[in-house]
Amino acid sequence: FLDDLAVTNLDDLIGLANFEPEFEDGSGFNAPANRLATNSTNPFRVRGQGGGFSVDLVETGAPVDFADIERVELSSGPNSILFGAGATGGTVTLSTKRANLQRNTHQLRWQTGSWKLQRAELDFNRVLVPGRAGFRVWGLWGDREGWRHYDFEDTQRRNIALAGRPWRQTTLSASHGRGDQRRHVTQPYNAADQFTLWQILGAQTRDGAGGTVATTGLASL
Repeated sequence: FLDDLAVTNLDDLIGLANFEPEFEDGSGFNAPANRLATNSTNPFRVRGQGGGFSVDLVETGAPVDFADIERVELSSGPNSILFGAGATGGTVTLSTKRANLQRNTHQLRWQTGSWKLQRAELDFNRVLVPGRAGFRVWGLWGDREGWRHYDFEDTQRRNIALAGRPWRQTTLSASHGRGDQRRHVTQPYNAADQFTLWQILGAQTRDGAGGTVATTGLASL
């Protein structure tokens, strides 16, 4: 389903589920999750309550791209506490790709779209010993612009996963990945002039510790 609709990140998924983006309008510019350069995935709400997400049952601040993801589970409400890090509204549990011990697979995908979107994915899985050992490598290269000036995103990812089954009911798996993402930082708010009002009010400054008030020498408008 996600492949058919070309869903490549968590923000795209939110629009298809019973979730809605959380822009923290009441907090304005002081909402840290919206203005930090480290933010790569917008927060969201489920049924009006805050939601969260985890990768392999662990919370992460790293940018999430579905090129690394093999399974997505949506848990609404209190059920979220049963699947890793729970949030009041619910959670999105993402499982990364693992080596397949049953069959060889290989996939090359190319995607193009509006605003000069170019995206290439490679996924290669090889069984070394049927049912016992295998490895998988996959990677991503992406480049896009946007409808706003200076809007861009350049992405590169490369990963490898190993898996082995030494005993019938025991499977050991490990993976390692590296990536680089460069993108613009955009504030979702209109420009506002609060400096003029501060000058009109006398350009006062306050010492938060001592509680004293002083007026600068700036002329009022």
